Amino acid sequence: MPLLRGVGIVLHPVHKHVMQGPLAPLMLVGNWDETDPNASQHDALRHLSSAWTQDPGADIYDQVLLQLRRCSVFMQHFDGSPSEHSPEYGYNGPWSGPFIWLHSVPQEFVTKLHQRQPFALLVFAHFGALLHRLDHIWVTAGWGGRIVSVVAEILGSYWDRWMQWPREAVGIAQP
Repeated sequence: MPLLRGVGIVLHPVHKHVMQGPLAPLMLVGNWDETDPNASQHDALRHLSSAWTQDPGADIYDQVLLQLRRCSVFMQHFDGSPSEHSPEYGYNGPWSGPFIWLHSVPQEFVTKLHQRQPFALLVFAHFGALLHRLDHIWVTAGWGGRIVSVVAEILGSYWDRWMQWPREAVGIAQP
């Protein structure tokens, strides 16, 4: 995660120049910003926010979850055959959504994740479940399952209700 987020730090000062050069197509994110997060087919993602409704930091979790739902829908665009993909996606594929999400989450969320705040870990476990869909890609193979497994271990059984879908998605038995 620090490596992927660090790319943004390096590119930020020269972004305008990169976008005018030969690497520009690699920087395009297709229709990420126009993707409707409400079109997500995952009920677990729609209902996760009820876990933190009373938390003072709910806004940050809501913001990050909205982006995760957008990530889910963005990934769904690539469920068909490659020939069905719109040219507007450029070099993007299903793997782009999780990388865009990792890059777009606010630093405040990353800090909460490093502090092992339960709500941040819950969101990250759901990210792991989405990432698991990319297990067939060598660079992401095993990431999703490991994320969900580690988060489940950290959170313990108290959070099992919220961890049901991520566990099922990666094939981890319920305790």
